[in-house]
Amino acid sequence: MSDTVQAPGMPVGGAVIRTGSLVVPTIAFAVYLTHAAAAAFLLVAGCRVYALTAGFTAQAASAAVTAFACAAAFGTVFTGVRARRISGPMGLLAVAQAGFGLITVLSILVFRAARTAYLALWPMLGEPAAGTFALRLALGLALFALPTAIYCASPPLLGRLVTSRPEGVGLSLGFSFGLSLAGSALGLGVAGSLVMPALGLRGTVLLGLALSGLAAAGTVLLRQRGVEGPGIVGAILAGDDIRSWEPGPSEPTEATTTEAAGALGAAMALFAFTAWGLLLIYDRTLSFVIGRSLDARATSAAVFLLALALGVFLSSALTDILSGPFVALAVAMGAASVAAYLSMYLVAQVAQLYLRLLPSLGHPGWSLLQDALVSAALMFPAVLLLGAALPLLAQAARARRRSAIGVITYIALGIVLADLAVGLLMIPVFGLRRAMGCVSAVGLWAAILFLLFARFRQRALRTTVALVLIGLVVIFIGWPATWDPRVVAAGLYRYGARALTRYGSVEGYLAARRGTEVLFYKEGADSSVMVERTLQAAPGAAPVEGLSLTVDGKVEGATGDDIRTQVLQAHIPILVHGPTDSVLLIDLLNGVTAGSLLRHPVKSLTVLEREPVLFEASQFFSSYNYSPAQDSRLVRIKDAARARLLVDPSTYDVIIVAGIDPWLPQSASLITTEGMSLLKRRLKRGGLLALRVPVASAGEPALRAVMRTFAGAFDSILLFRISSEDLLLLGSAEPLQLDVGWMRNVISSSGEVSHDLRRITVISPNEILYTFRLAGNDLRRVLGEGPGNDDDRSAVEFASMRDLTVHGNEPFLAALEAAGSSIVPHLANYGALPEEKADFLYNLAKSYLGIAGDPVRGKDLARELQALGQTVKSRWVMGECLLQQSDIDGALGEWRGVLELDPGNLDALFSLGTYYMDSHDYWKADPYLEKANRQYGDASVVRYNYGRNLYYLGRHPQAIDELKEARRIAREKEKRDDYPLVDYLIGVSSHKIKKDKEAAESLETYLKWAYTQPL
Repeated sequence: MSDTVQAPGMPVGGAVIRTGSLVVPTIAFAVYLTHAAAAAFLLVAGCRVYALTAGFTAQAASAAVTAFACAAAFGTVFTGVRARRISGPMGLLAVAQAGFGLITVLSILVFRAARTAYLALWPMLGEPAAGTFALRLALGLALFALPTAIYCASPPLLGRLVTSRPEGVGLSLGFSFGLSLAGSALGLGVAGSLVMPALGLRGTVLLGLALSGLAAAGTVLLRQRGVEGPGIVGAILAGDDIRSWEPGPSEPTEATTTEAAGALGAAMALFAFTAWGLLLIYDRTLSFVIGRSLDARATSAAVFLLALALGVFLSSALTDILSGPFVALAVAMGAASVAAYLSMYLVAQVAQLYLRLLPSLGHPGWSLLQDALVSAALMFPAVLLLGAALPLLAQAARARRRSAIGVITYIALGIVLADLAVGLLMIPVFGLRRAMGCVSAVGLWAAILFLLFARFRQRALRTTVALVLIGLVVIFIGWPATWDPRVVAAGLYRYGARALTRYGSVEGYLAARRGTEVLFYKEGADSSVMVERTLQAAPGAAPVEGLSLTVDGKVEGATGDDIRTQVLQAHIPILVHGPTDSVLLIDLLNGVTAGSLLRHPVKSLTVLEREPVLFEASQFFSSYNYSPAQDSRLVRIKDAARARLLVDPSTYDVIIVAGIDPWLPQSASLITTEGMSLLKRRLKRGGLLALRVPVASAGEPALRAVMRTFAGAFDSILLFRISSEDLLLLGSAEPLQLDVGWMRNVISSSGEVSHDLRRITVISPNEILYTFRLAGNDLRRVLGEGPGNDDDRSAVEFASMRDLTVHGNEPFLAALEAAGSSIVPHLANYGALPEEKADFLYNLAKSYLGIAGDPVRGKDLARELQALGQTVKSRWVMGECLLQQSDIDGALGEWRGVLELDPGNLDALFSLGTYYMDSHDYWKADPYLEKANRQYGDASVVRYNYGRNLYYLGRHPQAIDELKEARRIAREKEKRDDYPLVDYLIGVSSHKIKKDKEAAESLETYLKWAYTQPL
């Protein structure tokens, strides 16, 4: 290879290279940008592959970052120290680019072998935190070390191609780092938001390899066109002939003093610590506003890298004309630290900016632009200044006779320390705001160290500036920024659009949010948790306290109606499974489900929770969750669910996934085909998996895909609707049955279970059974054919993250309701004799009709009763179903048919009597209610309704007697609340017959009660 270039305009290889032209440098830089973008594509895919094994946690990410940093330092330094002796850097760059793709393929094979070893070694080494980190570090090295080292060999080679003059080293290194950062930003943003969702994991890898190959081909083509030699690109760009400067940048190895070298290295490590610490803190802070989905995080990371790149480009042109880089470094670091610290005061304003952008940009397809603008508003100034400091580091090293390439070693060290200290220590201990103060203080210490090397005409000036910076260090650590979590951590990415619709304006929404009370707020290593208390008032009623738990802004649990959901998702799986010894609960949430599970005599309840702060937050729900953390049977495991299930062979009778946020990778990885298979393998023989599906979490196609994936994993499946917004799927390899006898026995014999169920008005198996909707092939037919949800495409995650708003999915719910299966084939032990079975089904039908208001399933039970020869019961149920479906004539005909078969049937008499009374046809109601009262007068409800009808008929003395007797029976015999309206009816009736004293007393009693009721 020749190490010279031809004179300007001289033909080379059949082509003429014109110096001073922008064409060749532009093509060279575009080719390099393509290579950097390809690396980012493969990085996004590699991180997903790694996290599916190691987990989506801060600790697993730290292990991967350590592997990255070590490999990057090795690759850069190994190539950099040899760059000045390379006579053909363009050819070597082509080899590195082509080799990067081949090494990536090889690393996939190495990772598979390492994964096998990881699973084998986990039982011996994985339990201690240090062992977990070491194993995951080894896993990260297997996947990332070789590709990262090869990729990081590229910037020094590009710098060698750009450096055409001795004084241009800073410019060349600046362009090298800037292009790498810009290409990575481009690739990261496109891969995370477009390529991965469209092509999946394998498609992203293949596209990355293709782009890498394309970059290598472009580099080879440039070399064939004569673009080769040290400084060739810079020479063409500047119009120079560099044959007179062949050795390249000198790399002396002696430092002035060891102490000075150590101080300079420490300053560079502190720079990297600051930069990486800002990335971690900004990522977590922005998650409150834009969410933590893949596309949101990729967008914010791309903005961060783009700001760094822009700072590098703006600064690199000045590095070679500065008399000394140290003052500029100190200024850049100090300004960046101050900007970062002050940015935390603007988080609330950034959240409001997000809200104001929602009407114009908060739509699928535009939301990423909104995320980018919000991210830039928060972090661009600080990160831009950090980028400006980056090329100055190389100049600082050369000024102190240190290797410019060796800077990378200190940067790698600082990144590793920052990831461990900030991600795993500062944020969980101090929170985001004080952690930002600490990181900014570290940046100020770097500025102070750079000042030590700066030359000042007045020595006292250095001391003065250093003291000012030390004062700022104290301020940053001691007085962190403040913000209102009610506004910042309100989950605007999910609830913002609905809030604007509800409150009409940003100001109205903010005023409503400030009306809540924050009881608990803490930022953990993986999530930020808040407990709020609100007073929910209805007109004319006293305010009712409500508690809600939010995780990263998303409401994960609340009191009120949500308690029913959390209680049922605990009891239904155990009541269906039968005797249960071991239960695994994935996600603690507010602890209500865990507390309800521990009402059963289980031997152990293992709670798998990635964020331990939730255990602290659950204490605020102790009035609702029975303080499960204090139960000795509860075992805590802190880890990502899928990562722990992969390495832990423990099996369970029942596994409950308490909820899914399908746009989050850690949650979405459980509902893929591979995730379901893993959950299934952790069940004991006959074990049962329960998955709660929040209907509002995703659109209909995504929900169908989740449920199809579940149905494909299990032979036997049951579907329950446990609230208006929640479905509960049960799956098992063994046939699932609803054992009524077992349920009745558990509910009646266990005081703790009975007490827990009674708070949600469940007093018998009927209130459990009426939540059943579909089973087996009936459910599969409703779900229909469609795409699956595997780890490669992760269709549910990517579909969900495109539209994070709260979904109604009314058509889907209506389709489920309309297609309901008959519950009877799934019932067991509900009666030994036909009469016993009929009585049970009759009472169950009353639950369907009276509580659930479900005439469709009521008709199913009517047909079953008819099949059992119970015509009377069947016709009464059918009449009630027809009434709820507004077929009045049909209903009346069925009830009259019942009386023809059984003239004294109370249900038919009562149904006909109350129908006519509610229709104000009191004379028609009278014979039915009078006969019912004559035959069943010992039932308070019969006497009460007969007394009401007498009142409407004007038979006031008789009405008073019947109403008083109804109240006496209710109080003395039935031990239940009496009928408050009795006082009103008696008062009016007494007034009609001139008993004014009795009338006044009764009406006064009624009014006292009425004033306590909501209007």
